[in-house]
Amino acid sequence: SSCFFFFLSRRRARAVMPEVAQLVSAAAVSGVFAILVSTRELLNLDKQFVAYAVYHQDHVNKLAHEVCVWPIFLTFLVLFQYTKPVIPGLPFSNHAFVVAALYAGFYLALEQTVYTAAAAGTVCACFITAALMRKYVPKAAAVAIVINVACWVVQFYTHAKHEGRAPALLKNPAQAFFLAPLFVLLEVLFDNGVALDRQQHFDPLVKDGLALIAQNRAQEVSLLEFRPAAAAGCAALFVVLLRDASSTSKAKAQ
Repeated sequence: SSCFFFFLSRRRARAVMPEVAQLVSAAAVSGVFAILVSTRELLNLDKQFVAYAVYHQDHVNKLAHEVCVWPIFLTFLVLFQYTKPVIPGLPFSNHAFVVAALYAGFYLALEQTVYTAAAAGTVCACFITAALMRKYVPKAAAVAIVINVACWVVQFYTHAKHEGRAPALLKNPAQAFFLAPLFVLLEVLFDNGVALDRQQHFDPLVKDGLALIAQNRAQEVSLLEFRPAAAAGCAALFVVLLRDASSTSKAKAQ
């Protein structure tokens, strides 16, 4: 009988896993949205870049982020591919699609340049790659989790060992979670002698930001600002993301 109950419990666990994945994913995506709308000067690329760059000055730390940030983004999309569609009639509109659309749309709204267009294009490529991994890579979720965790560990290590400054997860979460993919793309271009005009524009602004940090005035660099509307918007998005549009569509068809 114990074997029967063990087998039954495993079957129940498998049955509830999709719902748990939908719940956890909805909370994660809603949290990213809340961070985004709780950031001041959201479409000011200069201030957003400074808020990121002042915490990423060491060469080794910058290199680690250039290597790790996009894989982190890709592996999150792989995990979000396990969620159900939220838009009726669009079977691909899972949480990975929502996140990719949010990132790409924001990058294009931030500034209409070839750099932001390249970042938005890379986001779309990551979405397609994540969908292919979900379909063709055995145990894609486990692979994604291992890569994701390893990349976070590397970044925390280089922040502590080489940068000598904690990452800006709490002070500037939008830069850490939302803008990092765009900014590491810019850093790669700068390191290879591309977009030097943008680098020359940013350099004095970053120096001013570093001066504020040195004077213990980090709050003037931080752009995080809690807004009640952000909590309401986060809650609304959370409810929307819990939907299972595929089952709704099937019910209508019947």
